[in-house]
Amino acid sequence: MIRLSAFAKINLHLRSLRRRPDGYHELETVFCHLDLGDRVWVESKAQRITLQSDTGLGLEEDLASRAALRLRDALGDPALGCAIRVEKQLPSGAGLGGGSADAAAVLRALATLWSAPAELVLQVATGLGADVPFLLQGGLALGRGSGEKLTPLHSPAAPIEALLLFPGVAVSTPQAYGWLDDDGLDEDERSAADLLAALNNGDQSTIVARCYNAFEAPVRRRVVAVDAGMVAAQAAGLRPLLCGSGSSVAAFGDLALAAPELRRWRPTRTRLIGLAGGYAEQPGDVFDH
Repeated sequence: MIRLSAFAKINLHLRSLRRRPDGYHELETVFCHLDLGDRVWVESKAQRITLQSDTGLGLEEDLASRAALRLRDALGDPALGCAIRVEKQLPSGAGLGGGSADAAAVLRALATLWSAPAELVLQVATGLGADVPFLLQGGLALGRGSGEKLTPLHSPAAPIEALLLFPGVAVSTPQAYGWLDDDGLDEDERSAADLLAALNNGDQSTIVARCYNAFEAPVRRRVVAVDAGMVAAQAAGLRPLLCGSGSSVAAFGDLALAAPELRRWRPTRTRLIGLAGGYAEQPGDVFDH
């Protein structure tokens, strides 16, 4: 059996370069993984794939088990099987990549248990969702395409601390993209160049100041609870950033001073540990046979 931490991610930069004819978006984003996530156990077994998860979803609906099914199909061996157990910590619809993190964790485990080639695992990950390829390795990366074209990044900055505020409502990713299109942000000229320069320099305050998420305005305009979370963070003297397409808000700054004022939001403290490297550089919190 293999136990893994299915780490959450944050997008330090996220914009749509253009909307493609097929309705999908060409993105520019900067991924970083956090020090919190779900817990995933995977054990090899013959022929059957089973899932035990707090989501209550079926094998074809839950991304964790769907990852196993797709990898088995790609390997072409129906005798392969596994038992998957997921203990959820990350809320769904929060923009933290919880389902994608679970799928990536399962693929990482099965790469070992089923001796699956890395290229095939990446191919399956790409077909499962925009965040899954990044979450296979974690760390810090520039993403293009739908997020699957990854360029690893390195920053000398120490892991940045943040408070995560979850407003108690989920935001549907397809709906958020629709709002982005409706507001004319399907082509956004805000480049990641300034953020990349800040990451290369390593100054934490400059990195935070240059974060950007094009979904912020469309989502705030339509989801009262998200707007309230952003306002509360600002009132507490923090710099808020929408996580993914919502609904969680990451808040940066003097966390010790702000935390009491944000108590009703039940904030979760986290660190951007991806700045220090991917999972390979942090092996103690990944695999446990």
